[in-house]
Amino acid sequence: MVTKRQYLVLSLVLAAVYLWVGTRPRLPHALGVFPDWLGHGLAYGVLAWVLRRGMDAFVPAAIGATGHGILLEWLQRSVPGRSAEVTDVLADALGAILGAWLVRRPW
Repeated sequence: MVTKRQYLVLSLVLAAVYLWVGTRPRLPHALGVFPDWLGHGLAYGVLAWVLRRGMDAFVPAAIGATGHGILLEWLQRSVPGRSAEVTDVLADALGAILGAWLVRRPW
């Protein structure tokens, strides 16, 4: 069984990986397979899901994941070849809300 602490550590690892990938001038080829909005939604849905498993609270998990997405978009403004997009933040937020919500569904 995975403990809450392990989920929180995993969320930190995911956040670090997202920051690393998001601040590269060029994305790894495999990440370009999905539409941009879908990639954002899935990534931040996973982050929020893991955060919610670790802290067992919907709002902080959704806000934490969305906040990370906002931070990353802000950082991308200064990365050559990257740009900050409002639509990316919206996809991050929708994915985060859905990911945090899915944790406690009875299916």
